[in-house]
Amino acid sequence: MSHLPDSAAVLAVKASGIEQRYASRLALAGVDVEVAAGEMVAIVGPNGSGKSTLARLVSMIEQPKAGTLDLFGVTVQTASMSLRSRIAVVFQSPALDPILSVRENLRVHAGLLGMEPGMVGKRIEHIASEFALVDRLDERVGVLSGGFARRVDLARAMLASPDLLVLDEATAGLDDSSRHAVIGLLRERAAGGAGVLLATHHFDEAELADRVIMLSEGRVVGEGSAQALTSSLGELVLTGDSRQMPADTDESIVCRSTHQGWIVTGETGRVRHLAGELATLGVSVRLGPPTLRDVYRWRVNDG
Repeated sequence: MSHLPDSAAVLAVKASGIEQRYASRLALAGVDVEVAAGEMVAIVGPNGSGKSTLARLVSMIEQPKAGTLDLFGVTVQTASMSLRSRIAVVFQSPALDPILSVRENLRVHAGLLGMEPGMVGKRIEHIASEFALVDRLDERVGVLSGGFARRVDLARAMLASPDLLVLDEATAGLDDSSRHAVIGLLRERAAGGAGVLLATHHFDEAELADRVIMLSEGRVVGEGSAQALTSSLGELVLTGDSRQMPADTDESIVCRSTHQGWIVTGETGRVRHLAGELATLGVSVRLGPPTLRDVYRWRVNDG
């Protein structure tokens, strides 16, 4: 049974000024994060940006060195172990035994959760139906494809209907079709009232979340819906694979160099004209609506 209160506005996660340090390395520097019940929030950034650190803190595996972290209105520093039962975690490496069948893996996890034995079989059948695993229940996990193994790991995490689901690079190693199928399942959990915090380096996954938080070197460099973030760059963006800045530009466009090339944004007609000029010179460019990756490159450079 879910422990969520009736109010849809309840915050599953509220982190204020979170800092985390490992020896002399500052992994998170004053990060603020909120995840409401029934909301899917994506934390996006490259390796080393602080995503996994944040996931470990929210999962109560670690405690922050500074700042406050509340889960369901309870400060984690003073929380009892019972709070952990409301959180399910899925990391990059599946928490499954490849020798056991899907059903056996789920039964083992149900035992660890202390679920009532008489209800376990029925709950496994229900969760298997939700995750399209009914015909795989008696197959060994070790023979499943990566996509189905990840479904089993998600089913394991959702077995006790947690109020908060935390995922750290949970789609690593999956093909695009399997990744988007997993994200679809996560959106369904959020629609059912759970808070979902997804840490990923895939910008296309982040676009499917209700809200996106961009991290770079332990700091928030952008936050909002995917639409709001991409709209902040305008309607049209030109990106190039050369570090050489475009020549002969005017005030109607802005060019910004990034470590992956450059980005041009500004007045639509002028951007299109510049794209044509560059194409005649043999410069490889991409012209089109801005993506979250474009926004991230722009914000990180701007920071």
